[in-house]
Amino acid sequence: MILAFVFVSSVVLFFLVLWIIRLLAKPANGRILAALIALFFIYPFIPPLLAGAPTVGTKRIETELSGRKSNVILVSFDTARRDEFGCYGAELSITPNIDQIAGSSTCFDNAVTPMPLTGPAHMSMLTGLQPDNDIGHGVKTNGIPLPDDIPTLASILDESGYNTSAIIGAWVLSRQASALHRGFHYYEDIFDKGVRARFLPDQFLSITVWKLAIKYFRMPELIPSGRVKNADEVTDQAIEWLEENRDDPFFLFVHYYDPHYNYTPPEPFDTKFTEGYDGPFLGRFFDQAGITREIPNMTPEDIEYYRNLYRGEIGFMDQEFGRFYKWCDDRGLWDNTLLIMVADHGESFEHDYYFAHTDRIYEPLIHVPMIIRNPDAISSEVFGNRIDILVNVSDIYFTVLNFLGIESPENPDDMHREVKGAIPGWDHDLVRLAMNGDGPENSGWMWIAAQSFDFAGPGELSLGRFFAYRFPDWKIMYGPKSEPHLPMYRYFDLAIDPLELSDILPELITGNEFLVMLIEDLTEWASRQTVETGPMSFEALENLRTLGYAHQ
Repeated sequence: MILAFVFVSSVVLFFLVLWIIRLLAKPANGRILAALIALFFIYPFIPPLLAGAPTVGTKRIETELSGRKSNVILVSFDTARRDEFGCYGAELSITPNIDQIAGSSTCFDNAVTPMPLTGPAHMSMLTGLQPDNDIGHGVKTNGIPLPDDIPTLASILDESGYNTSAIIGAWVLSRQASALHRGFHYYEDIFDKGVRARFLPDQFLSITVWKLAIKYFRMPELIPSGRVKNADEVTDQAIEWLEENRDDPFFLFVHYYDPHYNYTPPEPFDTKFTEGYDGPFLGRFFDQAGITREIPNMTPEDIEYYRNLYRGEIGFMDQEFGRFYKWCDDRGLWDNTLLIMVADHGESFEHDYYFAHTDRIYEPLIHVPMIIRNPDAISSEVFGNRIDILVNVSDIYFTVLNFLGIESPENPDDMHREVKGAIPGWDHDLVRLAMNGDGPENSGWMWIAAQSFDFAGPGELSLGRFFAYRFPDWKIMYGPKSEPHLPMYRYFDLAIDPLELSDILPELITGNEFLVMLIEDLTEWASRQTVETGPMSFEALENLRTLGYAHQ
């Protein structure tokens, strides 16, 4: 495809040169000038044409697999809790396709996101940086674009000769909202087909009434939203792009957004997990993105009903991702393609904090699924293993570059040591961890700094709501804007209290100089973490409100 482009370009230039020669051919000095002009125009295209390289100045990166460049597909399951995946212990069969793929992959059991918010978390994935004010990317709320001077995974791969593409599932990662399009040859962030029953004109309109309206009054089944795509559309667009581009080495980023509220899965997933519920919220849509997300008078059964709708969204997403995976498998793409599956964050149905994730940092929100299928591991029969070492979603950036043999612009240890707590020897390469099954000897002293913020409106300054140092087996949390009934500092032993129900800091703090020092360090670090938004268009603000991020 690229060679064809070079050939056509050369032909066009050839006829242009002929025309110049005809104008200048009569005098001898004119013929010499014509030859020099022709050489000037054609010379840049000669080396790629002879060598078969895609463009001038690109670097040929090959792996041991057939001497070809390997491909990379990064799949993000937005808002997907790890405990809803069968490969992570879910009791219900919600993700059969992902679970089957996990059997020939590596599951990371201790993967953490530094911020439970779509924009900042994906920026960490694609830059290798934390949402830190000191040396990170500094973005802490949705709707703020990534700074122009920060290189992304796509921009580096683009410079290395890869065809780069992204299929975006929600406006929050659009080029307008995130600026993550830099480096992508193709960035599909047009939302013009609407979303099935996701945004209804009346928040209390029942499913039954809407279906009757569709049947008898020819109301559209898809409600135009301009902000979100369903999983079937994302899969269709990913397949469509691969149909035309799979013969060249590529990096494809696929973003599924379905698990995000509102929870309105299509049939049969709308009732697959909700059978037996006949409570007052049956068939009702309400503002799940309210100011507090705390719905009064909801029983545990009511909350479980909405969680089952959420499970339906994950099930539908799994079905469509399974279709995408099979399409690639039927064409042999996985023989030469690294597949990374990850969630940017989870969702909350606990701690009196429902249907949300933006401004808390409990485990269901920051402890994410991460699965890697490595073609080298398949050929070496090193797969189906589990890694318990603490890793960060930002490690994806370094993993991809290392896998493809491309040097990072920065040293990951130097970049992360302060904000991530990494000691010398921190291994950011997830593929190497998966293949070797080992890590730093004293990994128990590593931690990931997590933070969460309230939404900052246009021109507003927002201080962080919660901060934490997340160690492999425990977490210390600081809440300067915590609820009045909660302590400002809390300590959870995740090994015996994974639901974070028992704060044991009062039992440990007395005489514990290390904890006192850690609390002081956490407090000081948190004081430097602020976000200030600039002007924001009315359209951008409305998009954020519709997606549930702006609550004022």
